[in-house]
Amino acid sequence: MVSLLSVGVVMNWRNERNKSGLYPVHIRVKQGNVARYYRVPVPMKVRIDQWSGKEGAWVKSSHPYAFEINSKVLEVKGQVNEYIKRMLNFGKFVTVEGVITSLNNKGENKSFLDFMQRFIIRPPERLEPNTIKKYSTTLSHLQKFKKQIYFGEIDNKFLRDFTRYMQFELKLGGGATKKYLESLKKVIRQARVEDYISPQQMEFLFDGLKIRLQKPKRTFLDLQEVKKWKALQFNYNQQHLERDRDLFLFQVYTGYYYKDLLSFTRDHLLEDEEYGQIILGVRDKNGNQTIIPLFKFPYAMKIIKKYGAPSDERLVFDWIIR
Repeated sequence: MVSLLSVGVVMNWRNERNKSGLYPVHIRVKQGNVARYYRVPVPMKVRIDQWSGKEGAWVKSSHPYAFEINSKVLEVKGQVNEYIKRMLNFGKFVTVEGVITSLNNKGENKSFLDFMQRFIIRPPERLEPNTIKKYSTTLSHLQKFKKQIYFGEIDNKFLRDFTRYMQFELKLGGGATKKYLESLKKVIRQARVEDYISPQQMEFLFDGLKIRLQKPKRTFLDLQEVKKWKALQFNYNQQHLERDRDLFLFQVYTGYYYKDLLSFTRDHLLEDEEYGQIILGVRDKNGNQTIIPLFKFPYAMKIIKKYGAPSDERLVFDWIIR
């Protein structure tokens, strides 16, 4: 049988005497034979003759900070009661250690959603706009999932429930679900760094959060389709479509991304004595040096001559793309 948990307020719980005659005030949490104490932060300790121990008026009015101390005790007791109620609502056991941990954790009764909003506005490190957008979308999903989330509610079950919500209620795919869950993990870890979440709460928090990712169906053009596309004729009023087709063909020949065309310079164009034109440069995507045998694709050189900037310009396609 589980013993009932009791919460009391005591002064000098060790029953010791000191020279000053002043003693701290503690919240005592007891369950069976187990008792733990939480020291209430007060502006001044209390003498024995200033202590009444009565509910709501533990410190007598003879103490210069009686009102402040009694108010603080009421506040802490309120935090304990809120924690107990929240745990019972979630069907969890209430323990002495859990209550004390919640009091020592500064974020226990504070809003995680507010913390995440501050994280987005003032991140601990510089974030790219797309990353900020990802965090903002994650926050939006959390707010739809639950109007208010306290730090004390964040556990493995909460993360599992939120994951299922994204997959089945929001109809998000595995990739999107994983992306937003990783963003949430990053914010939770930052909350731990700032002592809003206890080490005990972090233990096993992310266990078993595996998301099945479906392999994307990759579409591509086969060689015959590329040849047909290249052979397609455009009329005078469709010159812009011909230009777009040719620039895309250049990407097919070189493996360049569209943004690579913006940084493609004439310095990248080299003449190999044995083979002919090659492109030697750095791709923006991953920073690896590339060697592209342009001589294998004669039409690629025609595209450069047709759409490239004047030879004295450094960027090849900048003028026509922008």
